Amino acid sequence: MKTVTVETFHGAEDYIREHGGRLFVWVGDAGLEHETTKPKEGIDFIELRGDGFSLYVDPAIEMPARWSLVFHRFPRPHVRALWNGGAWSAALPWLSPWEGEGPATAS
Repeated sequence: MKTVTVETFHGAEDYIREHGGRLFVWVGDAGLEHETTKPKEGIDFIELRGDGFSLYVDPAIEMPARWSLVFHRFPRPHVRALWNGGAWSAALPWLSPWEGEGPATAS
């Protein structure tokens, strides 16, 4: 497996640790990703170790060079997992994943 960087922002690491130290990312029936602190049944997740927590990724998601984990307070406290700094969706296959630093610098 290639090297994958896991970075955290805005309290994401603290939130994950406070909720059991695990974050799960998977693809739902509509082809969009979901992030929770409890696993979805029936998925053999790929584990990526962070500093004091683990990120578990659905193998249906192509592994990026970088996962950016960002804490959000609204509409409820949660962590969003960003694929190379942006969103990933199997529902929109014609959109290529962002490379580099994300949408602000994508060409």
